[in-house]
Amino acid sequence: MKNKIIFFITLISLTFPSVVNGEYKISRNYLKLTGVGTNHFEYIEIKNTDLTKKSNVDKLINEVNDRENFDEISIASVPKFKGGAEEIFEDYADSVVLIGNTNKWATGSGFFIKHNGLKIITNWHVVEGTKNVDVWLKPKEKKEVEYLLNNVDSYKGKVVKTNKKKDLAMIEIKGISHRIKPVIFGSYKKIKIGEMGFAIGHPEGLGWTFTSGMISQIRPNHSWPYENSRHHASVIQTQTPINQGNSGGPLFNKRKELIGVNTFTTAKAENLNFAVSVDDLIEFINEAQQEEIESKYIKKKKKGSTWIKKKKKNKNKKSTSDNI
Repeated sequence: MKNKIIFFITLISLTFPSVVNGEYKISRNYLKLTGVGTNHFEYIEIKNTDLTKKSNVDKLINEVNDRENFDEISIASVPKFKGGAEEIFEDYADSVVLIGNTNKWATGSGFFIKHNGLKIITNWHVVEGTKNVDVWLKPKEKKEVEYLLNNVDSYKGKVVKTNKKKDLAMIEIKGISHRIKPVIFGSYKKIKIGEMGFAIGHPEGLGWTFTSGMISQIRPNHSWPYENSRHHASVIQTQTPINQGNSGGPLFNKRKELIGVNTFTTAKAENLNFAVSVDDLIEFINEAQQEEIESKYIKKKKKGSTWIKKKKKNKNKKSTSDNI
């Protein structure tokens, strides 16, 4: 990687210089880093950087090498994001899907990414206990979940990767138009407390609902319980309203970048909602799939009434968090 950076910087200085006070300086604004196997971008500002000075070159090399999982470097200007929140929905509502899990008779949300073609990201608990799911794209008219389940044919999706610990899953479907726009990844490290977050999902059966709220905090290495399992990831705490049906849906920032996967809320207080960070999602996308050991409660569920009765007996048990 280091040799690659040195070569690239040399190429920049030879190809795109402008002379300012007798020194060679970059005439463009930024280096654009593209993630390995993803469409995740980061930018490093290089405007007016004198690359004839070894100290500046070394600083830039170190800055790039500190960022892992990047395989492409190019010169670019940072894109300008214009317009309001409505543009987030306009650009990415069609990228959000409804996911049905007949094994649990439950539905959740998901969204398209670019990873060896188009793939869908959602929560592990949305696809829990099955390898095959139903997927609906956003309809032009009636968007209620119940209507779609009963009147509109679905695509058949296959769960191709899961990470139960991070509560993430990847789905593949065939025959999808390549014109569908995959989300663009932001960065967990660049989230600012107080900035706005925007969610698209299907809360309480109301398909493709768009909500917004303040980012309240970021919580690295956070743990939370769910029924008979526990999960661990860096999460974003947000006031963006999310409810049952939002699970697996995208959380965007005002620059229309994905910053998280909406995952759980708490039953103890209002406006305590959480999304698994985009950085954990990128790690999940790039990791090799490991065979998941079937948990005891899934085995009981397959047997039928044993698991169901147990669930009914414990239905009044309070939990610190509720997956959505």
